[in-house]
Parts: sequence; C-alpha cells; structure tokens
Amino acid sequence: MESTSFLNEFYSFFLLIMKSMSLNSSTPLYALTVDELFSDFNTDAKSATLKYNDHLMLVTGKVVSISKKNYSLRIILKTSDEMLSSVKCTFGSINNEIKKNDIITVKGKCQGYLSNVSLNKCVIVH
Repeated sequence: MESTSFLNEFYSFFLLIMKSMSLNSSTPLYALTVDELFSDFNTDAKSATLKYNDHLMLVTGKVVSISKKNYSLRIILKTSDEMLSSVKCTFGSINNEIKKNDIITVKGKCQGYLSNVSLNKCVIVH
C-alpha cells in the first residue's frame, strides 16, 4: 500500500514538473504589472475574467510572502496601494533564490479572481 501511495505522489509531481517545463517555452498573451492587472479587475471584473482566465501571462510585482509545502511553492505579489489585493502564484518546484521584497516577473496561467488573482503552474522569468 505504501509503495502505491509513493508512486502516485511521484507521478503527480512528475506531471506537474512536465507541465511547468512546457510553460517555460510558451509565449504569454499578456505582460502586466500587479497594479495593471488589478486595475483591469477593479474597473470591470467580468471583462477582465473573460480576457485573462486560463491564459498564460507575465506578471511583475513585489514578493511579500513565500510559503513552501511538500514539492510546491506559493508566492504572494502585492499591489502598490497596500490594500488587500494580491496575486497568488503557485509553482510546481521550490526556488530558494527568491526572497521577500524582491521584484520578480512570474509566468503563469490565470485561474481566476475572487479577492485575489490566482496564477498556477508558475515559473520565474529572469
């Protein structure tokens, strides 16, 4: 039983890495700052959702939070207005080079907006 569980976890991790690798070579449709992205959603959330949801994009912003769990990494990019708005970026692998307060550009797939924008399958763009 334990070996089956390990194999399932390993296979899931492998698929996540393979998807992330394919994003490295994909061209994003949009390149925005965190503030520009939130301006679009604050102006017209419905139109912004139709425009960005399930699309690959580049987002640049300041790292305010980093959390690591198992084989994944979540980074929060904050808007400059210091409101509750942020972009949650989920990565398939852990990058130990990223530090709090760094300004980074992330390539990821937009997965929607509730009070924050979610980007999944992210990679760091250097």
